[in-house]
Amino acid sequence: MKKFFVISLLFFILFMGSCKDKDRNEPNDSFNQAKKIKLNKKIKMSIFPKRDIDFFKFSIKDPGMIHIEYDIKKPTNIKLIATLYDNDTKIIANNVKIPFKKTLAKGEYFLSIKDNLNDEESQIAFSIILNFFKVALDKFEPNNKLEEARVIKINDSLKINIFPKGDKEAFKIQSPNAGYLKFSYDENKPIDIKLMLNFYNLDGELLKGPLSFPVEIPIAEGDFAFILFDENENSENEDLFSVKVEFEPVVLDKFEPNNSFSESKEIILGKFNKINLFPAGDMDYFKFTLKGNSLIEILKKFGSDKPRIDVKANIYDNFGNLIVNNKSIPFEVELAAGKYYIQFINKDVTGVYPDIFELKINVLR
Repeated sequence: MKKFFVISLLFFILFMGSCKDKDRNEPNDSFNQAKKIKLNKKIKMSIFPKRDIDFFKFSIKDPGMIHIEYDIKKPTNIKLIATLYDNDTKIIANNVKIPFKKTLAKGEYFLSIKDNLNDEESQIAFSIILNFFKVALDKFEPNNKLEEARVIKINDSLKINIFPKGDKEAFKIQSPNAGYLKFSYDENKPIDIKLMLNFYNLDGELLKGPLSFPVEIPIAEGDFAFILFDENENSENEDLFSVKVEFEPVVLDKFEPNNSFSESKEIILGKFNKINLFPAGDMDYFKFTLKGNSLIEILKKFGSDKPRIDVKANIYDNFGNLIVNNKSIPFEVELAAGKYYIQFINKDVTGVYPDIFELKINVLR
């Protein structure tokens, strides 16, 4: 009887020990069975039987770094690998060896763990832990899209970081005049971040980009938006650095605004008129009247120390019909008596000419 009692006691102890180490998260062999776990807390698990895969789910409230590791009790025959998924079960990190680290944005995630070759098993339970380290983000977050763009001023210095991977920094800015917006960063920018810029109007239309830093963008007076991001969105760094936004004004010619037929200005025949073609896409409209059938010439003149561009002209009759199409200046043309409109444009429609140059219409006969 005493012998039976001793044997029973030993079985009980073994049974209790096995219950203590039992993987209490089973069944968790699929996304639907994934067990909700907490960060920075030990989770008991085992790989049993062969080809066992354990699924877990967790959430993080702020961007940061997750560090997945196991304790020393893990059976030596088990080589753990993990796959990390977003909330839509899209793979973020596939079959990576544990321990490993990964930076993540705020959100819900799934984690699956299995033996490396899926051919080992052990009933011995061990612990894994998902340690989480919060990262201090810049004060403008969240501003990852145009709808979240933060309003800034000319000459503001923006302290930002690109974290986590795929982070974007959206801002709005007002240009007080025509000129150049200039973007640069300080020496603290992490070398692994290749900073790029997309430039938009407030309707969300991409005007320029992607552009590499440093950047100069010719603009008219008005409101604009821009987004900063890493070139391939595959680098991240929690270190803060400064982006400087500066403005250099450009003096426009005295005829502005004259960018349409309705805004066209009277041009004096036989006299040089000072204009510039700024910002990109600028078109200058003028009007003139010929009292009789005439041969006219169109001339241009640049300052001796200034660059030269191919300036083209379109001439329209009083009804808006195009009669001279995209002609490079200088040129001559015969016109009948009447009222005309002339449009001056830069051949490079995306280019600019901020310096003043001169145009002249002569009546030769």
